[in-house]
Amino acid sequence: MSNQRPTSTNDKIPLALWNDVIDMRNWWKRTFAFGAPTSPTQFTVPTSTIRIANDTATALVRGNVLQLDETLTGADYWEATWPPILNGVAPTRGNASIAVLNEPCPAKSGTNKALAVAQRTGLALVKVNVGATWHRRARPTASSHILTSGLFGPCEILSELTTTGEQLVLCSLGHSGNRGMFAKTTSAITAGSLSSGRLVLGSGTATIYDPYSTATQYADASHTATVYNMPGEAIPSGTFVSLTPTDDWLPLAEIEPCTAPA
Repeated sequence: MSNQRPTSTNDKIPLALWNDVIDMRNWWKRTFAFGAPTSPTQFTVPTSTIRIANDTATALVRGNVLQLDETLTGADYWEATWPPILNGVAPTRGNASIAVLNEPCPAKSGTNKALAVAQRTGLALVKVNVGATWHRRARPTASSHILTSGLFGPCEILSELTTTGEQLVLCSLGHSGNRGMFAKTTSAITAGSLSSGRLVLGSGTATIYDPYSTATQYADASHTATVYNMPGEAIPSGTFVSLTPTDDWLPLAEIEPCTAPA
């Protein structure tokens, strides 16, 4: 094509060269319209992860959790910044909104905070303090970067647990699947009370019962957990109760108004 270039500003562009230019333009439009291999890579913006600043004096490892605090991204450039950056602190309560670190994150140094990628939804490896291998949920606890296993919680444990103690566990993050369950008290559940106008839950133990395929009921004596009581009346031992999560994911017992199965 080099011999088809105009030799002066007064020369007209040869028709063959002009047609080549139009063909190149049309090819470019088709390429980007139909997503040919030479077009820019198309991808979905990840919405399950954030960047989080470690605003604690503790160096954290992968799988530790931070409670979400203020958004650090300035409002003026919010739309141009993704993923968003949030401040992270040690959990202060059981119902805290948390994110799980996907990588280690150094401790805060003076006013400088290290940033790390953290996950809010989906599947993640999470540090969990497993209290019983039959637990299927995990929840935050105050002042801890490690979740605690139990009957309820915002994280569903997917790994088959074989040992207790702190370990990395594959979890599904989110609040779904916290189904109520039946239990039978193995001790009296003390009454709830008020202290300085604040509710203090009563507590005791119960064995978890589940419906069986024969429509009868069965109990596994090893599936015994601490449960709590809100009313100002104790629940006797040997009583069937239903368990539902409190706002802090503790199992709250409510007496079932029925005759116990024989």
